[in-house]
Amino acid sequence: MKTQTLLAFSLPLVASAAFAQYDIVYRETFSSAANNSNINLFGWGVHYGNTSATVYTNTDLSNAVAVSNLTGRVTGVDNINAGSMIITAPTGGVATNPSPGQNSTGFVFVAPQNVPFSSASPILIWTNEGANLVSTSTAHQFSFYLGNTTTASVVRVAVQVGGAWYVSANPFSTASMTGGQFAANAELKTLTFDPAADQWRSLSFSQAATNPFSTNGGGNLSLGALSTNDLSGGITAFGIYIDSGTNNSVRFDTFTITAIPEPSAFAALAGLGALGLAATRRRRR
Repeated sequence: MKTQTLLAFSLPLVASAAFAQYDIVYRETFSSAANNSNINLFGWGVHYGNTSATVYTNTDLSNAVAVSNLTGRVTGVDNINAGSMIITAPTGGVATNPSPGQNSTGFVFVAPQNVPFSSASPILIWTNEGANLVSTSTAHQFSFYLGNTTTASVVRVAVQVGGAWYVSANPFSTASMTGGQFAANAELKTLTFDPAADQWRSLSFSQAATNPFSTNGGGNLSLGALSTNDLSGGITAFGIYIDSGTNNSVRFDTFTITAIPEPSAFAALAGLGALGLAATRRRRR
């Protein structure tokens, strides 16, 4: 009797715990106690420009792209496969290992209208921290919180596969808001990954996914047509692409990649639940 009761309750719990453990494969919270922190300190780099995608790694990025110390969205969650740190100084930075759930402040803000950006340059903000955590053949979802100054500001999810860059055919925008309104009003944006060619546009960018901070630049950074082939292979880098012509501030936070269990996994979980229910019924007889 006791064994059956234990089985009835423990199997579904074990299965649920297993899904929870492997659910989020990457999360960067951009947590900063300093205003304004260099985004390079978080393992992310910036390339920009229609004619020469030059890397931007100045120690003070306060006028163009940086991580704010205002309250982000969401709060009380930790980094996963992105390094556990809080930046406490804008220049050089002091990284500390926070207690679980301590990450709360900070979000990325980008001002395409400011120097060194010119003529509302296209901008790629990216990292290879989570290289090959997911591939084009695994079910997963990208998500992030977005809160831009105007509805006209447009961003896309960017991925590198097989040495080539692609951005989502689907663009993302938000209602207008200020940085002070971000914590309350930022909108959750999600992209369920689909490798089909018509879901991705090519991105001209010659920078290899080996170093987001390369000072060699990446050649011409420009948005192309829909891909002619389905994406196939490991995802070696990813990030946010800001469309050319975006003239006002873009803000994003809590960039996350979530694994989506295959239908067979859900079936297995349902089977475990049925087994537990059957054991409970036998005990009651």
